[in-house]
Amino acid sequence: MKNFSGAYKSCIVHEVTPSNIGRYVLPLLKKLKSRLSDLECYVQIEPFVNEEEVISICSNENVKVLRSNEVHGFISNQNVQEVLFLTYSYRIPDLYWTSIYRLHGVMTAQIQHGMYMKYLSRDVAGFTSNLERKLVYLKRFVQLILANSNRLRLMGFLLNKDFLNSENIRKWLLKGDLSNIQSDHLFVWGEYWADWFTMYHYYPENREFSVIGNPDYFSHRNLLQEDPEDAITYICQTLVEDGRMTKKEHDSLMGRVSSFLPDSRKVYFKLHPRSDRSLYDGVLKNSNVTLRTDFPYTSHYLGHYSSMLILGVSEKSGLGLIEIDQHEVPEFFEQLAEANSGDPEKLKVFLKEPYKGTKKPRKIDYFFLRGTKDPDFVIVDKIMKK
Repeated sequence: MKNFSGAYKSCIVHEVTPSNIGRYVLPLLKKLKSRLSDLECYVQIEPFVNEEEVISICSNENVKVLRSNEVHGFISNQNVQEVLFLTYSYRIPDLYWTSIYRLHGVMTAQIQHGMYMKYLSRDVAGFTSNLERKLVYLKRFVQLILANSNRLRLMGFLLNKDFLNSENIRKWLLKGDLSNIQSDHLFVWGEYWADWFTMYHYYPENREFSVIGNPDYFSHRNLLQEDPEDAITYICQTLVEDGRMTKKEHDSLMGRVSSFLPDSRKVYFKLHPRSDRSLYDGVLKNSNVTLRTDFPYTSHYLGHYSSMLILGVSEKSGLGLIEIDQHEVPEFFEQLAEANSGDPEKLKVFLKEPYKGTKKPRKIDYFFLRGTKDPDFVIVDKIMKK
């Protein structure tokens, strides 16, 4: 694995979701350019991404758009020691381009952008609902397999993480080498996630990583110092939007969620930036339910396995979980939760009564460090070798 040099002239960030560019990518690039004034910054996109939208998002920040079909020509004209490649995920295109940049000797890093699952249960129809996106993912899958010698192991990893979800395949993968698709450095929200990448993405024990803290906590740190409102916040997830559930299944889930909500307390549904609002038309028939795009600090939180649930858990607020069939709930959520849907009556009582605190031990910072320094500047300092 390579180390950061601090002497970069070009930085490329691969992203396939335009909303993430404005939310994560541009703020980081702006801070990086504040330290490297001559740095040329690029957002690399795939053919299915709306290029005009991305250009509009990037235009005011002097960030250029790099099409994926321009990458090889771009690299050939660069001193690769002065190029930095970043991703915010481990989707198939992210892994493919990581392998390509690594093959050319470019420094690569992956930045955690949320809470990861060891396996993701996806609905095949939803996963491939966008035909152009489907074809690009299939193309990158084939290119990734053909570009590497350990083809069987790569195919096993890619299929297992999204569809097969087999512990036997995971144990087999642990015995092999997948370094060709692994980033040189990991930026994670807490120490737990460095171990997670070793267990489920097969990084070596001596992998290079930095703990940057939970950026959501840092953004809301002032709000979280106040007293929470006596209300319930349900954290919405992109279960349908990301192909992990059908709309019909989601309608059924919303019926379950509503069945736990008391009539005596105000309820907020905190939308994800990519939420389809029409999915919540049914719950709005409940007069005490309001949709929110901002993060409400309330006494009770309810949800499934979103990282935003962790944000509100404190000495003044508690967590209730609603489990979904065939969807993994991470063990730390179970440790933090006051009640879950496995005991429906206990969950109903938890949501109905005022929150009185907990005596349960909590290791929140091990999973999601609540730091006092902007996580973006933790990344920038590491890149600059400070």
